[in-house]
Amino acid sequence: MIFNQFSRTAEAAAALRAWGAMTPEGRAVFHDPHALRLTSRVWRARLKNPTQRKLLMDGLLRWMQPIAHQVLARSHHAEARLQAAKVSQYVIVGAGLDSFHWRRPAWAKKLTVFELDHPATQAMKRARCAARALLGEPQWVACNFERESAADALRRSSFDAAQPAFFAWLGVTHYLKPAATRATLAALAEVAAPGSELVFDYSVPPSQIRLGDWPLAAGLGVLTAVLGEPLVGGIKPGTLAEWAHETGWTVMDDLVGPPAGDLHLPQVTRFAHWRRG
Repeated sequence: MIFNQFSRTAEAAAALRAWGAMTPEGRAVFHDPHALRLTSRVWRARLKNPTQRKLLMDGLLRWMQPIAHQVLARSHHAEARLQAAKVSQYVIVGAGLDSFHWRRPAWAKKLTVFELDHPATQAMKRARCAARALLGEPQWVACNFERESAADALRRSSFDAAQPAFFAWLGVTHYLKPAATRATLAALAEVAAPGSELVFDYSVPPSQIRLGDWPLAAGLGVLTAVLGEPLVGGIKPGTLAEWAHETGWTVMDDLVGPPAGDLHLPQVTRFAHWRRG
């Protein structure tokens, strides 16, 4: 992420969720009716116009459709685990343009939602929420991850470390060096009461990517580099299992891809679900 600039990849992820909300197969996996409102004016114009949308998503960016499917699947996976968890606090780490607070289903009405993210990204998001009449706000927790830990940021908020919480950390570790990912996993463990749960996704090293997915992984690498957020992650599942043990988490599952209807999920990302104590 470029210093003091909001996340460009968060913008792209919201656009992909908005596109998914416009397709029957996408809505069947995960429906985000607010994603379009949270995207930029340029993205909204392109996606709302049927001709431009088709030229963009079925033409120029057709190669990215499996990535869009993965974005939808990871959100569905995290929120399905959240629904099953017995918690009253939900922490979205690196929240980007996530819209859970505004579209929360009936089962989530009593959850206190904390959004933990870089100040520049939060400032951009709050301005858009105000401009587009998205009423009510989550608990904003600004955190410059280059300067402080997620644990220290949460301690500055009303987050209750004595109560179990659910942490979702999606679409972030791919842009962090493995050491930074491990440090954040350890930091979250510091404030996670027994019974807390964590869902996150992560990239695997090139050697573990299926041959047929190499072109997609290469294209994604070029795109994120152009956006100023190059892919620098890449962690073996076995290494993550060791980190879980070292930091006090228990691995519940580690999946190549959660169920996603008829969508094709490339095998470049895995989905982990951990539990504390």
